Amino acid sequence: MSPTTTPYRRGPTRCWFTELLRHYRAGGRDQALGEPAQFRNYLQWLAEQDEQAARGVWRDQLAGLANGTLVAPEAAERSAVLPEVVEMDLPDGLTDA
Repeated sequence: MSPTTTPYRRGPTRCWFTELLRHYRAGGRDQALGEPAQFRNYLQWLAEQDEQAARGVWRDQLAGLANGTLVAPEAAERSAVLPEVVEMDLPDGLTDA
């Protein structure tokens, strides 16, 4: 795979993950993040990508799959239920960085 055609190696996704790590390392202080990126820059980046090359990479990666893949195939046999809600008060100091 080419780094220029895979969204998880470059571009907005990588930027988001990098910012998340920077924020975490700074103990949650927003000042560590700097100015937010402009949406128009994302649109420019997106327009500069080679769509045909990206399609080719995905086509190669998905070659041989007869059908879509399910993350949890067993879940298709179960009925939908609301998730359980768990609430608890944490003691002071437990989440201090």
